[in-house]
Amino acid sequence: MNGPTRWRPITRAGVLLGLGLCATAVDVHASPRFLDLDALHEHEEDDDTGWFLQLPAGGSGYYTLAPPEELWGVQDMVFGLADAADAWDQTRLAENLPRLGVGDISLAEGGWFPPHKNHRCGIDVDLRPIGKTPAEEPLLWTDPEYSRKWTATLVDDYLLANLPAERIYFNDPQLIGGLVEPRPGHDNHLHLRIVLPFGFDCDNQG
Repeated sequence: MNGPTRWRPITRAGVLLGLGLCATAVDVHASPRFLDLDALHEHEEDDDTGWFLQLPAGGSGYYTLAPPEELWGVQDMVFGLADAADAWDQTRLAENLPRLGVGDISLAEGGWFPPHKNHRCGIDVDLRPIGKTPAEEPLLWTDPEYSRKWTATLVDDYLLANLPAERIYFNDPQLIGGLVEPRPGHDNHLHLRIVLPFGFDCDNQG
């Protein structure tokens, strides 16, 4: 790799074509994303990380809570989060709401990620619930600042519309049902898991 690494706007189609994937075989979105192509191809050369992309530390409609080394996910996860957050940005600006807070996804090579029991395959992500104000702060579903309405809207209209979700763990009893299940320790965040991509053999899934 020659010269300094540069961040540049590219499309989802451009990333997939750069990986040598067939763009007609996937759902290609045209919205721009900021991804480091040099770093992407560097990891592509390693079979253990070829499925993974790194979510940038910040982007349209979202902010990250985890350090960069804990923001690796499969393509469906990274692009799905970016698309959901980009769409959410318009709503949260109009309604004076916070950006989407994105926590841990996975490590670059997957595998054991303490203290989590999962987050090993790039298909799990922790997300903050939405509050009633633009303040970007931790919230419990029992807090008066928590917005059930906007958290439900985020899930139904943005996350499920852009990510192939398999289940969501969150303890707000009025949101439980469908893909949302209660789980100890999930009062202050939503844990979203997507379907394991076809052909991706992850033998350490939690």
